[in-house]
Amino acid sequence: MAEKISEKIQKKKPKKLINMIFSQKTTIILLLALQLIFIFIIFQSFAVHYAYLHIVFSTVAIVLAIYILNSSENPAYKLAWIVPLVIVPIFTVVLYILLKNQFSTRKVRNLYAKKSANTRPFLKQMNR
Repeated sequence: MAEKISEKIQKKKPKKLINMIFSQKTTIILLLALQLIFIFIIFQSFAVHYAYLHIVFSTVAIVLAIYILNSSENPAYKLAWIVPLVIVPIFTVVLYILLKNQFSTRKVRNLYAKKSANTRPFLKQMNR
């Protein structure tokens, strides 16, 4: 009887590991990491081979750093963008532009604000 139970436990462990390795989250994380590495390599090779492109991106990085510093964002947010901007300006400029201009999140945020405003009267507590 104990042998059957130990056999079942041994059979379940590899399945869990395989399921974890081939899960949707793991696949997405790996693909995103590969994509970021690919973008990083491409822009670093541009910086090495095309000096003028590096100068343009460095200039844009300086302008972007000034823009970030003058924004009314959280100082931790500013620092989190300024440090990579100084270290890897080409990659960070592109990443900032991509992440800052996410129209889908703005759309969801606006829809949420409308829904919240429409349901606000129903959230009032009744006084007893």
